[in-house]
Amino acid sequence: VCIGSHAAAQNDRIRDTQVGWGWLYGASPSAIDAQIAAGSRPFAFQRVAPSQYDTVFVVNSGAYAVTGADVLLNLSASALTSSLALTGKRVLDLEPYDIGSGPVFNAIVVPNSGATAASGWSWVHGQTFSQVLAWLSANPTLRMIDLDYYETGGVFRYSAVAVPNTGNNLQAASWYGTNATEDDIEAVLQANDGRLIDVEVINGGGSGQPARYAYIIIPQNGVRSDWFPAVSDAEIPDLINQYGGRIVCFERYTSFGSTRYSVVLTNNSPPQTARIR
Repeated sequence: VCIGSHAAAQNDRIRDTQVGWGWLYGASPSAIDAQIAAGSRPFAFQRVAPSQYDTVFVVNSGAYAVTGADVLLNLSASALTSSLALTGKRVLDLEPYDIGSGPVFNAIVVPNSGATAASGWSWVHGQTFSQVLAWLSANPTLRMIDLDYYETGGVFRYSAVAVPNTGNNLQAASWYGTNATEDDIEAVLQANDGRLIDVEVINGGGSGQPARYAYIIIPQNGVRSDWFPAVSDAEIPDLINQYGGRIVCFERYTSFGSTRYSVVLTNNSPPQTARIR
């Protein structure tokens, strides 16, 4: 699906200004807090076990400086809404999961003011994918920046976060899809000269069936971006060194009984290095 006109994304996922960064496997809340205290901030994470989050950070300075970035954990929808209203913040990355009595939410948030303001941003949860698209159609000024897939009450649903497609968040187009194979996504990327900013594993595949994904794609705009749909943790450092990138989307899943990662890199090399590469 192509949503036309202008839109933008989570800037930390699309910006290619060189920055110090890192990631942690299964980080505890205290480990995430320690990284924030040490001068980094998270911009993408995934709950992989109770109180364990695969988390990607950037150094909180220069072009990436955000005062007041934070992580909220284990909140109901109403509690998250109240917290955002009280603190004047908005969501960058939303991670729902079910606790039996219904979904709760983890969120990476930033101030909805100053350089990170996105007045009119919005989020939904408990939706089918068709309902997510209908929500976007009913709000044509918004562009989706985050899409998640989760089980609640025995059914699978989506959550989505969107920002106004203006100013610092402006992009010429966005493409969204679900239940897509690796080949399906590669076809969308090539047909539109696009790059991934979010990819969600719907099904890890098996028994001769390919893995399936949901995705958000924006125009490449001359920025190098690479996607590795199924790699081991041991392979990730070599890929980062080989491609001179940083992780902007990091999704752990199980395929054929083995742990795999869907990893999106964006350029994180100085111009001369990038040209040589």
